Amino acid sequence: MTKLPAPLWDLKSCAQYLNLSERTVQRAIKLPLDAPGSIPFLRIGRRTVRFDGQELAAWLKAGSPPVSIFRARKMTEPDK
Repeated sequence: MTKLPAPLWDLKSCAQYLNLSERTVQRAIKLPLDAPGSIPFLRIGRRTVRFDGQELAAWLKAGSPPVSIFRARKMTEPDK
């Protein structure tokens, strides 16, 4: 049986996980992906934003680098 991916989080769930205010998370997703303080997210359509909990956990474990650097590192790592 195929394992389903984990559900995506909304802004409130992401803010609770990161222990930040929702406003701070909103500001972080407006930053360029190469800026310090940017947060990995997925945009669905024009206004809907969701967060992958597993990606956020890996991003935190990596030291919360700018998203462009984090994703570039992730692409060059061998699959585990």
